[in-house]
Amino acid sequence: MRIRCTKGNFSRAFSCALVLAAAGCGTGPALRAAERGDLAAVRRTLSSGRVDADEARSIARAVLRREVAGASGDAGIRRLRELPMCAEALDDALEERAARRDAVAATATILRFEAGLVDHDELAETARAALAAAGGASSSWRAVAARGLVTKSDGPERRKLITDPDQDVRLAALRASLAAADPADVEALLEAARLDPNPAARSIAIDAAGNIGGARVVLALKDLFAQAGEDERMSIVGAWAAPNAFAAGGHAQLVRTAESGSGPATIAAAAVLMRLSGGGADSAAAVVARAIATGSTRERVFAISAASLESKAARDAVLAAQKDADDEVALAALSRSLDLYPAEGDNAKPAERAQVIAKLMAMAKGSSLRAVLAKATLARAGAREVLPLLEQDARSGTDQARKAAGTSLVMLGEVARAAWLAADPDVRVRTGVACAMLRSSP
Repeated sequence: MRIRCTKGNFSRAFSCALVLAAAGCGTGPALRAAERGDLAAVRRTLSSGRVDADEARSIARAVLRREVAGASGDAGIRRLRELPMCAEALDDALEERAARRDAVAATATILRFEAGLVDHDELAETARAALAAAGGASSSWRAVAARGLVTKSDGPERRKLITDPDQDVRLAALRASLAAADPADVEALLEAARLDPNPAARSIAIDAAGNIGGARVVLALKDLFAQAGEDERMSIVGAWAAPNAFAAGGHAQLVRTAESGSGPATIAAAAVLMRLSGGGADSAAAVVARAIATGSTRERVFAISAASLESKAARDAVLAAQKDADDEVALAALSRSLDLYPAEGDNAKPAERAQVIAKLMAMAKGSSLRAVLAKATLARAGAREVLPLLEQDARSGTDQARKAAGTSLVMLGEVARAAWLAADPDVRVRTGVACAMLRSSP
């Protein structure tokens, strides 16, 4: 939708005034350059002057609209798949791109559906029209049609497509089943969880089965757990925690896994039990605390992130890990500790918070992965001390450093300062930062 600011009645003028910054009406040179696609001109303009947050978001939107409009081929599909979190802000651009009926258009249509911008009836109608134009041979649009099969009456066709030879169609049908929560899908889902050759499809099938729940699902997932890989075990833990499975034996399976297993799935099961009623919270907290203290680096970092800080045992383990000799563990612990020390409010502890921030600032210096993560943690916590380091990284010669700096600037509330990176020469930097800017809109 393009909004034109023309002379007219008061209502039109007032409405236009409300959307000036977002729609590019009466805007500055940086935004006009972004609308033309002249990214170099955007950067030149911003290097000699600042814009406010509203115009910065307008620049981001203009950049992303052009990315959506110009998306083509496999690269275009990948580009759109990076934008689900800002799909609502780009709905007009996605709608226009979806009208072209190619594979990228199919991806744009799915993005709009997942964002709740179209319902399943409209999705089905669009897919039928596209398939008719393609003689029914389009894999991409068959996947769109499968994704819309979310009602009980769609069940027979949905279950048929769960075993379709085309991977994208199977994935779409499984996601439709996750939304449908139809008990008639159970056997097809359990079969897919065991046999589908695609790991993502197996995990979605497990999630969908857990969403339906019942004793049959809980016990079948118990049998699958014994031979499953790590990712699938994590999905099974999540499935047992789903309400309809938890009440039908999932709780007992979580207790068994937390008490007798090892590795990430055991930690995940214990973390779930810490948060859900039904018994086992104290022993689960001990499992998590032990993992924080004695696990592998990967397990310790995961346990710190998963721990409920309401538990004294887990909280004490996190606080002790702040001084750990393993930098990854110490960084994770310091990051979680900020949850205990809010900047303001009745629970504020300014002295403790200042100590944690000082330690994170020491870690944030440099360009290592640890430094990048420390800077992101500080930005998320609103620690403005990190701003000079982020501005330095925004001019880095490394794409990943610039992207991380841009998203961290947005988290810190410095949307205007991130505008430079929304016009970055690297497409992944500019799309990542621009999307973060749009998500930050009040």
